[in-house]
Amino acid sequence: VAVAAAVAAAAAARDAAAYADEVERQLQHFAALYDVFLLRPHADTARFRELVRFVAATAALYAQRSARARRVPEMLRALLEQRAEQLDAELRKTLAQALVLLRARGMLPAAALLPLFFSLLAINDRPLRELCYGHIVHDVRQANAKKRNHALNKALQDHMHSIVRGACGSTTAAAVAAATITTTTTTTTT
Repeated sequence: VAVAAAVAAAAAARDAAAYADEVERQLQHFAALYDVFLLRPHADTARFRELVRFVAATAALYAQRSARARRVPEMLRALLEQRAEQLDAELRKTLAQALVLLRARGMLPAAALLPLFFSLLAINDRPLRELCYGHIVHDVRQANAKKRNHALNKALQDHMHSIVRGACGSTTAAAVAAATITTTTTTTTT
């Protein structure tokens, strides 16, 4: 199933104009299934996961042509933000991976994604927590690789300090926030 989505996304990437109608149909189908998952987060996830992979891989290619493609990052982020604990673990991970891909393709700013990933650290799902933590550290390092990104660093430090102070209530999230402060502080100060 994941291979089919990857093959279709690769074909759409090679010839964006030829696949525009098909991508638009898939985006429409994605939007319909998205609405189902908002109402019933425990619905069958296999087809939805495949569509999430597909739209994440193609959204950046079609963002100029399709309003639906431009809405994909926000839709995925909102679904995780609103229903993460109710969703199947595989779907949560697929949504998080899709957001990482969209972030890498410039469709989602770090300021929108990183606070969500910190909140996901509170969920009892080790593979998801590992993915989120790895991305948080990677994204902060990348943002500061050439020169310090003071605005992002300040916003993240404020968010992490609020987690450590207990505003978000998860000891796991607090521990990871403290570790991230240490890791990214040593990375950004050198």
